[in-house]
Amino acid sequence: MLSTQYQDNEKQFLEEITQEWGFKDRCKLVFIERFLRSNDDLENNALADVLKENLSLDKSIESQEEYVKRIFTDYLSKKIFPKMKLEGCDFNGAHKDKCPIAKQWLEEIVYPQWLKQTLWNQLKTKITAKNKMGAVRAGNVGNLGMRHKTPSPYLNEVSKGSDILFKVDLDQPGHLILLEREPSGGMCCICPSEYAPEFQVKGGEITLPQYPPSPYPAFTATEEGQEQILAVITPDKPSLNWLAESQKEALELDHEHLFELLTYLEKCSTRTFTPASLSHEATTV
Repeated sequence: MLSTQYQDNEKQFLEEITQEWGFKDRCKLVFIERFLRSNDDLENNALADVLKENLSLDKSIESQEEYVKRIFTDYLSKKIFPKMKLEGCDFNGAHKDKCPIAKQWLEEIVYPQWLKQTLWNQLKTKITAKNKMGAVRAGNVGNLGMRHKTPSPYLNEVSKGSDILFKVDLDQPGHLILLEREPSGGMCCICPSEYAPEFQVKGGEITLPQYPPSPYPAFTATEEGQEQILAVITPDKPSLNWLAESQKEALELDHEHLFELLTYLEKCSTRTFTPASLSHEATTV
């Protein structure tokens, strides 16, 4: 399972960021090698010299040393730093010594976001069933029976501003944890939460929000884009401290919460029971 420590994931993180930002070939090489912690003691010119065999495409140029230095600094100043600024790195008007600012931003801002998404993707690999949960229109009770006769009773698209319910079809009773990834990338726990304070549930079809005791009769689709929902059902109450906090108010999840849940699921897989995991995706338009 993935570690949460930067030093353990550094190479994978930098490699995947180059793919996401479109850095290829020599630009990719410069980005990765410049921001590896193992190269912190090397100035740009010294690092360019170390990489000269891979940076130089024209061996006929007499001054290879100056040639590769220029290539290295050009990739940083013309490709890498502008892209980082576009992604939100604030260089505070600096014209020189941008590398320390960029490195700090990568490790403190970009890495936690990457780690959270990577852990979410690992949770998705635990899925044991699909088409067992999803959104339905709130107040459309008369049509729900007909909808359940179709291959999928759940909505693939939801209109922005519409009220919806969320239904989960459970094969057995247990403890339900329902996580949402919003289109913007934010993640939260919606069961347990003020929408679903009781997360020990019976088998069969479960409807959220739990109205009452929840004061909310429905969810409202407020953000355009694709929403992802993951559900975990366990026979025993999970030993996750943050669940009690989320019962009061839907908890915004960070990478520590996801890592703790993944660790719990890994431990469960070595016991006599395996938690069931469900997934659903819908697009708000």
